Amino acid sequence: MENQALAMLRRLDETLTRALSKGLPREGLYGTFAVDAPEDPELAGIGERLARFLAMLDEAQRYAVRLADGDLSATTARDNILAMPLKALQADLKHLLWQTEQVAAGDLNQQVHFLGDFSAAFNGMILALREKRRLEEQLHTVNQILEKQASTDVLTGLFNRLKLGSLLDAEITRAQRYATPLAVILLDIDHFKRINDTRGHQVGDDVLRELAQRLASSLRACDAVARWGGEEFLVMLPNSPLAAGRECAEKLRAAVADCPFAAMPRVTASFGVAELEKGEPRDTLINRADQALYRAKDKGRNRVECA
Repeated sequence: MENQALAMLRRLDETLTRALSKGLPREGLYGTFAVDAPEDPELAGIGERLARFLAMLDEAQRYAVRLADGDLSATTARDNILAMPLKALQADLKHLLWQTEQVAAGDLNQQVHFLGDFSAAFNGMILALREKRRLEEQLHTVNQILEKQASTDVLTGLFNRLKLGSLLDAEITRAQRYATPLAVILLDIDHFKRINDTRGHQVGDDVLRELAQRLASSLRACDAVARWGGEEFLVMLPNSPLAAGRECAEKLRAAVADCPFAAMPRVTASFGVAELEKGEPRDTLINRADQALYRAKDKGRNRVECA
């Protein structure tokens, strides 16, 4: 028995010495630890337990290698006590993977509290991303405000001349390319200087604001209106021939003249309508509408004239 026990210890010592100096062999510790089955039952039990322990160690090592390679689907025997810490780590890594996916999807409320220094680094990254998002949202809000200010008339809230000019250029290009009609309406408040001189500029501003609201509420969603300058307004009517432009102008004239304004008992406006001609530039189109507007003024105001 003593000889068999000594042989078992020497074989175990050789196995462990080789593992300590060269690392775990490919075939595992269990594969290198093989001794003849002792005749003594007690010694046989010791050898069996040693073999089981080495087999557990081999399995835990293979499990650890798969985890180190990033394979979070790796499995090991439930009764392998040597792999228990690795199982706990695997569970943490799976949860961390889920949290990372949530962060990638935009959820910046994730926090890690189970991986020591990594937790601090991860949570610091989340705080930095939150701050970046906050700054981006602020920048987006500021850009929206600046864009609106750059394209909006401050007094009336309508498009300004620059914005509608840009929209009109694009619509003229589209109309010329696809041979679709396009009409514009240029309108001017009648005797507006008299309103300012007799009622004051505050009343004049109130009239401009209310007239802008009436114009905007009387147009289609595809139409556009801008304060073109002073008491002048320009309306763009896509897909509208001259007849449709005149009909819209009459509708707008009635919307202005037929109902009293809050600041004035009666306000009227004169309208000039022009339809885009083939190859016609924007300035020529608007100039023809302006000439029609002046004819409306000359013929007594509060009327529509077409170019």
